Amino acid sequence: MKFLALILSLPLIMFAMDISGAIDARLEKTSGQDIMFMLHGAEVNFRYTYANLTGDRLILAFQIPYSSDWKTDMFLYHYGDAYMIVKGALGKPNLKVGRFDIPFGLIKNFDSHTTLLPQLFDRGLGLKKDIGAQVFGYYRMLVYDLSFTQGFNRWDNPRNDHPIIARVGLDNDAIKLGISYYNSTHVMTGMGEMRRVGLDIEKNINPLILRGEAMLGDNPSGKGFNLMIDFPFFFGIEGRGSGSLWKDSETYQSYGIELRKEISFMTIGLGLLREKMTDTKTEAVLQTIIKI
Repeated sequence: MKFLALILSLPLIMFAMDISGAIDARLEKTSGQDIMFMLHGAEVNFRYTYANLTGDRLILAFQIPYSSDWKTDMFLYHYGDAYMIVKGALGKPNLKVGRFDIPFGLIKNFDSHTTLLPQLFDRGLGLKKDIGAQVFGYYRMLVYDLSFTQGFNRWDNPRNDHPIIARVGLDNDAIKLGISYYNSTHVMTGMGEMRRVGLDIEKNINPLILRGEAMLGDNPSGKGFNLMIDFPFFFGIEGRGSGSLWKDSETYQSYGIELRKEISFMTIGLGLLREKMTDTKTEAVLQTIIKI
């Protein structure tokens, strides 16, 4: 009987299943003037939602990815979602368990994994996705997130620095604003605790969308900011520009400014990337993203 009930419930389960996907293909011109095509990434995402009369109660999400960066930090930054969300009653905390985006800075509200534009996480945190648990919700006008995870940090090997990450902010129709805190322990290097404090903002000034993020901390010490702007052109063409600045005294990295621009028409983007003011390499990237 239990097996029969499961078979009969499969159509309802599939009806509640949300299946989506994306293909990120890029044609790159390298510093050696070679033109190279690569399938930068592809993914199929499954999302199942169980709901009752009081609303969503359980969410299961799983991703099947492909990337040309399998063995690099870039893959672990952007791919591999697999988590469960248990929703509490209205106004009560919610629980997320699995591998998910950490709740720090702009990572909370903006996902850059299919764009040409960076965030500060790759330089300032060395972390974007991680395995662990997160408690999140809202209290009056505030939204809050608190995560405890295994640790994925480019400064440690093995990567088990067990970060604790917290974010508190506002999220309404007028503005998204948050302050974040990150703390982890360097297991192998003996550098002590790595700390980061971040401030992020997102503002819709029709027809523009402005995003900004600032971060600072120590072990290794560093500070920087990132600004992004989305703006329309005409006939559905949208553009995105970004400028960032990061100073890392531990690695004696000089100040550099990244200026990137991205233009998209439906599913096609064209970007021009200049790495740093002190670097003469220039890459032209034609990016095609197809989202299902």
